[in-house]
Amino acid sequence: MKIIYYDSTGRYLAVIAAAIHLGQLDSNGGLPEWNQLEELTYFNSDDRIKAGEIIFIGRDQLGNDIYILGSEGVGGVIEKAISGIKRIFNIEVEDIFVDLTKYENWRFNLGLVIKSLNFSFLANRLIYNNLTDFFSEVKEIVSEIKGRQVDESNL
Repeated sequence: MKIIYYDSTGRYLAVIAAAIHLGQLDSNGGLPEWNQLEELTYFNSDDRIKAGEIIFIGRDQLGNDIYILGSEGVGGVIEKAISGIKRIFNIEVEDIFVDLTKYENWRFNLGLVIKSLNFSFLANRLIYNNLTDFFSEVKEIVSEIKGRQVDESNL
């Protein structure tokens, strides 16, 4: 199975969700400090993840491939395109797309704008506040995805 976590940038919520899924972040604790999050590959990366670029992050304990994606608002289109390609070419691969853009609030978006103006400290604070607001929801979504995998593997 392929599991793709995506947000608008592919650098924040998607990275955190993938890290939780792979056990790189504690799913029982709170959100780590910003400097600890920056240790995660692709988190707050200056190397822009191109919109639509699906990046392999790792393989979970059940052998599922975990990816991140920066969607820039077109995640649904990407999902449909991949579904169409699979249908046209008779590709039998199960995938799960996990849309995290609904957890990007006005502070997140303002943080991205401020970051583009090179005011990183303020931008990072706004983005971190957004991540804090929705960390428990992201953990819950990852837990549901992993629970679904375990259920399916027992069939």
